[in-house]
Amino acid sequence: MPLTGVYGKGGSGKNTIVTWFMKKYFDNITKYVNFNLSLPNTEKIDSISLFELEETGEPIIVIWDEAYTEGLDNRDSFTEENKIQSYLLFQARKNNMSIISIAQLNMLDTRWRQLEENVIFCFDRPIYDKNLKPYKGNFHYAFLKNNRYTKFTLRYKEALKVFPYFRDKEKILPKNFEEMKKRIKLKNPKEVIKYVNSIVKKIRKKCNCSIITHDRVKEMFLEISEIDFSFEKYVYIKLKRLQRLTEL
Repeated sequence: MPLTGVYGKGGSGKNTIVTWFMKKYFDNITKYVNFNLSLPNTEKIDSISLFELEETGEPIIVIWDEAYTEGLDNRDSFTEENKIQSYLLFQARKNNMSIISIAQLNMLDTRWRQLEENVIFCFDRPIYDKNLKPYKGNFHYAFLKNNRYTKFTLRYKEALKVFPYFRDKEKILPKNFEEMKKRIKLKNPKEVIKYVNSIVKKIRKKCNCSIITHDRVKEMFLEISEIDFSFEKYVYIKLKRLQRLTEL
């Protein structure tokens, strides 16, 4: 069961060709995807849940659109997300699983790309015509297998048939996107103060603050479902100050 990489720039027809193949040849195969794909036997899922599926012995196709968001970015080597994807890939055959990764060129982890058995290159094409209307030209591809290229064309009228099955404008964000946004915001001292005050407010509302130690503050973080201890010392200082004011 091969790993297939699908590469090309925006608008080159990556999702189009994958959806066309799935509809034409694999309608009856179970498919797990990370984007909205309205085909039979298709379910949206994340990589963690994929590992927890019961094995049935039946063939499975996994499709990761914008695959770098699934921990496959070449800058994410050795992260937990990257390791999960590596385990998934290395054990894919045991689970009778084929994996299709869709991404722009040179963005995926090297180990992943080295294990690709099939590659589909999507040639550049305009997104809009000269009248700023959606371009209606054909889609052109090259299929690489065993170091041999085969070029083929998907005519626009055929591509039209699969357009309703997916949203070409759908944004696929990394799982830790909100955490990334928070990290950027917290580079601003004013945002740090706001964040610390919000944590302190939650802690005082939910936790017993009679004893304030660093270990106790970490416990209180967990009690309010906060697992990032980066600003624990600031929360500690704020709580101690409020405790003193209360004693006065």
